[in-house]
Amino acid sequence: KDLKLFLILIGIGGGVFILNGLLIAVGDYLNRYVRGRIDFDLDRKVFKRLQLVPYGFFQDNSTGDNLYKASYDIEQASRFIADVLPQAVLLIPRAAIILVIIFYLDWKISLLAFALIPFLYIVPFYLNQRLKRIYKIRTENSQGLFKKLYEVLSHMQLVKAFGREKSELRNYIRRRIENIRFILDSTKAEVSGLFADSLAGRVGLGLIIFYGGYQVIRGKITLGTLSAISIYLSQLSGIQASLAQLFQQVSLGTVSCERLDAILEAKKESPENKNASDIVFAQGNIEYRSVTFGYNPHKAVLDNLSFNIKGGSA
Repeated sequence: KDLKLFLILIGIGGGVFILNGLLIAVGDYLNRYVRGRIDFDLDRKVFKRLQLVPYGFFQDNSTGDNLYKASYDIEQASRFIADVLPQAVLLIPRAAIILVIIFYLDWKISLLAFALIPFLYIVPFYLNQRLKRIYKIRTENSQGLFKKLYEVLSHMQLVKAFGREKSELRNYIRRRIENIRFILDSTKAEVSGLFADSLAGRVGLGLIIFYGGYQVIRGKITLGTLSAISIYLSQLSGIQASLAQLFQQVSLGTVSCERLDAILEAKKESPENKNASDIVFAQGNIEYRSVTFGYNPHKAVLDNLSFNIKGGSA
């Protein structure tokens, strides 16, 4: 019944609430700032690399493919770096601190919790490996859909000239339905992974509480200690569910990072031979002697071509 102390506690609680709101606002601003910087740096590096690769690279990868990677994959990669990695940095120490507290309250229950941790992640790990493969197929299918849309819209004059409107519409709808199927497959895998992870967490939590209840009955620990441990275990279960979602985001993020890496690691165009000589048209004649050329080393455009064009001939 101390009014002064009550008012002090109210003031402290209000101050903590305001400080928490400010920290959330600052954290949100910093997150968006970092994502913007990452977007800019990745965009700059990808565009720069596309200027340096040989022309054969653009024969193997269409404009639609490169545009999709330069937009969707950069966005997913920046989200992975700015959002997912910081979450891992926060969640893992929080889980470790909770385990230390449980160890302090009762070391036997803590050891049981440590022993169950590997079993909690066996099923989610397997499902996330499968999910990564599904994400890769889904992303490639979405890229193909974007590529088709770009080709049709950029060559609309040809579509109109040859009366291909209905045919292109049917083709696009077919690809869109196929894309939706891949999205549903990935959604099923995501839901299955989260359910399996939640089920494993609940089973592990139940075993630990069962063991703790047995210790209470034997008089080894108090009911208050078990209640405190149960609260911390519930927090740990929530962190474990967040880590499961984090693993799914990692699967999606690594797919985009690998696809961007294919561009960033592409070989640069070979520099011009310093011993090459300038072409001199002394009499206006053009002659090719056994010329072989190709943008791709394994696919020649010109193969042992020879011909002669006299100057002034039509």
